Amino acid sequence: MAISRIDPSIVDKDDPGFGSRVGTEPGLRLVNRDGSFNVARKGLPFFQSFRIYQLLLNISWTSFTAVLVSAYVLANVMFATAYMLAGSDAIAGAVSGDLAERFLTAFFFSVQTITTVGYGHLYPNGIDANLIVAIEAFMGMAGIGMIAALVFARVSRPAATIIFSNRAVIEPGEARSSFKLRLVNGGRSELVDVEVRVLVSLAEMSGKLKRRRFHELKLERSKLALFPLHWTVVHSIDESSPLHDLSSGQLRARGAEFIVFVNATDDTFSQRVHTWFSYVADEVEWDAKFTDMYRETRRGRIRVDVRRIHDIEHVESPSASFQTVWDV
Repeated sequence: MAISRIDPSIVDKDDPGFGSRVGTEPGLRLVNRDGSFNVARKGLPFFQSFRIYQLLLNISWTSFTAVLVSAYVLANVMFATAYMLAGSDAIAGAVSGDLAERFLTAFFFSVQTITTVGYGHLYPNGIDANLIVAIEAFMGMAGIGMIAALVFARVSRPAATIIFSNRAVIEPGEARSSFKLRLVNGGRSELVDVEVRVLVSLAEMSGKLKRRRFHELKLERSKLALFPLHWTVVHSIDESSPLHDLSSGQLRARGAEFIVFVNATDDTFSQRVHTWFSYVADEVEWDAKFTDMYRETRRGRIRVDVRRIHDIEHVESPSASFQTVWDV
């Protein structure tokens, strides 16, 4: 497909920001399953494109802990090596032994120095050793401050922990079918003023070339004042819908992708948070509906089983009961 034949001034008014060039690749997924954009930025300087602070804020807690432990061990190994190179008498109070014992002594002396513990049994001897201690002590204090700042930023930064159903459904009805997806608040903070937008991108012919066009789906309800339970987002497929008269095979052939944008206010921090997700044609289940997530109440409290957010069941006839658009 020749991108040069496309006029870059042609802009889809419903395009959320991907641009006309991306529109020439209708089979390309725009939003990955983890919510990240399927875009790679090339040509930036290494230190501009690789920002350690941003990386450490966004990785999981398991990866974050692994990075800290690895950096801690590596730093002590490096300084232990420096003490070894400073001479056999660089650390006063050390018991003489073979190379492995000397390295372990230097390693644990480095641990005492970088954490500013300093038990006193071991101490630097000579100008070289004292210079290494001065450098390590400074790096240790700076490192502890940076780690404390990173942990605070990770804990205090609000985020929309929205859980999306791993599949959307096309549910048949007596009058018309409906496109549905389900989401639930997976965090401890309460979300208020929740807004949802759903765009569908479909490949359409523009002259002799196939281009991606974006259509915003009209939702039966796009805003919630409160979001304590789960929410089934519904788009009725009527005559005005871009999905009208489209089959499952046609959605695949036209490279359909449903992009979901969610904006909300985190009640704990009183800040706006946002997230997004997408479904391609193969992730839309036809003639199906979501199963109920409610469980029996205990001690006067409503219970919602979040583990069932992905559960669906197939509908055999158009007379099957409709699921409630939103839950109170």
